[in-house]
Amino acid sequence: MPDKKMLKDAKTGDAQSMYELSLAYLQESDEDDAFSKAFHWLKLAAETGHAEAQAGMADICRHNGDILDSFEWSTKAAEQGHAGAQYNLAIFYAKGDGIPSDPEKHFHWLEQAAGNGHAEAAYDMALCYVDGRGTRRDYHKALALFEDLADKGHVEAKANLGVMHFDGLGVVADKEKALQLWREAAVDGSEAAQENLKRLAGNSGKSKKKCYVATCVYGSYDSPEVLTLRHFRDEVLMEHALGRAFVRFYYAISPSLVHACGNKPWFHSMCKPLLDKLVRHLQRQA
Repeated sequence: MPDKKMLKDAKTGDAQSMYELSLAYLQESDEDDAFSKAFHWLKLAAETGHAEAQAGMADICRHNGDILDSFEWSTKAAEQGHAGAQYNLAIFYAKGDGIPSDPEKHFHWLEQAAGNGHAEAAYDMALCYVDGRGTRRDYHKALALFEDLADKGHVEAKANLGVMHFDGLGVVADKEKALQLWREAAVDGSEAAQENLKRLAGNSGKSKKKCYVATCVYGSYDSPEVLTLRHFRDEVLMEHALGRAFVRFYYAISPSLVHACGNKPWFHSMCKPLLDKLVRHLQRQA
């Protein structure tokens, strides 16, 4: 039963007392109207401007299917700096659930929540930097976020950090480092890391020189020429729809092309001058 002082302070309009009173009533199991009393004081606290109560109202409204009310309460709490509400608001803008989706606002509220210590918001921010959703693609910022979260024990961040090292995104490609990260994440229950390890194990009996055209021509995935072309892919082609369509087409046909022709002298004689010209042009622009 709530104590008399708490009840008295709540009745005088003290928002914190109202909020604590609502929690006290929620713990009452021997009163039939305990929940209604808890809701009454929670709503009063929220209307008085108590951010935690506003976030609680948002959760209740969402549970009851009142999406727009949940959005409004989340907005009120988020604007007061409530990290959980800021993250929930970001999800609203991502899904467009009851409101128009807005990638820029989605990223904005993720950034606010992450700044207030919300780990999942920071993780989603990193994914936005990788994909270029709501912000400019930036592998270095994504890498920094994944590293920070992985150090704090975030399993999926560690799995994604492995992808960054494997593909050389924002960092020099390091397959051994990627495998180490995936093994650690897999032990901790990451299905993505487990799947990556299975995929590599399944390919272990195949040719290890499973390279594409530029890597085949220059002999190494980490050669300066291939690094220049990878940078062009990530920073230019992947920034617009036509470029992404070209990249998808390239990766659809190039493995078979290299498998069939990669050892032929005429293939290198034909491709290398074209690639050399493109690389020189890109390096001059850089």
